Amino acid sequence: MEYDEKLARFRQAHLNPFNKQLRAGQHEQRAGEEAPDVASEETLPELAPGEPEFHCAERVMDLGLSEDHFSRPVGLFLASDIQQLRQAIEECKQVILELPEQSERQKDAVVRLIHLRYLALMVSRPVLRLREINPLLFNYVEELVEIRKLRQDILLMKPYFITCKEAMEARLLLQLQDRQHFVENDEMYSVQDLLDAHTGRLGCSLTETHTLFAKHIKLDCERCQAKGFVCELCREGDVLFPFDSHTSVCSDCSAVFHRDCYYDNSTTCPKCARLMLRKQSLFQEPGPDVDA
Repeated sequence: MEYDEKLARFRQAHLNPFNKQLRAGQHEQRAGEEAPDVASEETLPELAPGEPEFHCAERVMDLGLSEDHFSRPVGLFLASDIQQLRQAIEECKQVILELPEQSERQKDAVVRLIHLRYLALMVSRPVLRLREINPLLFNYVEELVEIRKLRQDILLMKPYFITCKEAMEARLLLQLQDRQHFVENDEMYSVQDLLDAHTGRLGCSLTETHTLFAKHIKLDCERCQAKGFVCELCREGDVLFPFDSHTSVCSDCSAVFHRDCYYDNSTTCPKCARLMLRKQSLFQEPGPDVDA
């Protein structure tokens, strides 16, 4: 097989591992561009007689790295593409076994298999930072806004669990073992996350997990309940936690208040004021300690 032919096959497998023949016009040259020296990618060399032909469903697959992809929650990458990808991997394995050893066709099939397996690996790997890809995305996609809030709440719950003996014995954090990045940050997403967000599966799953975590902290575990907060501005109401929807958290000392109380008080934190007075007293004449 000539070098140009092998290069054309390599590019075809790299650009679109699902298509055996690229769609007409997909690789048309733009006006004013010089013609490439390699063979055209729209057609493939004829197969030798007797060699098996690799068949895949003809479908263009968007990996979600283009600008127009993130104007929608998921873009062109659909859930059916995952099944299609798995099927293509199995077919490619079978083709490799049927082809003659060390033949050019077998080597091409191995390269295609590597690309397919790489795609399958990247589907579940959190490599997409949506804020950098499209900063305005969360202004228009309500599902992603809800998912981001749930992830932020789960990160606020995590310190309760890692210091709670009962939670560690129950292995509550393993509820998210399939999405480990959800307990590490709230920014990274995988392609699978976007697919599940589009179908509503991710939102439902996170809501159930959020409810389970909150139930342990606020109802089931006395140790976790003891780590709650009382609003120092009104000193009324139930015990507050930073993941409650009606609360505000001080960015300096992490104290928790009722949201209305906090903003009615011009976002002034009593705990920060006490800490400031205590700090000033350390550099002045000795005097009675101010309670924290």
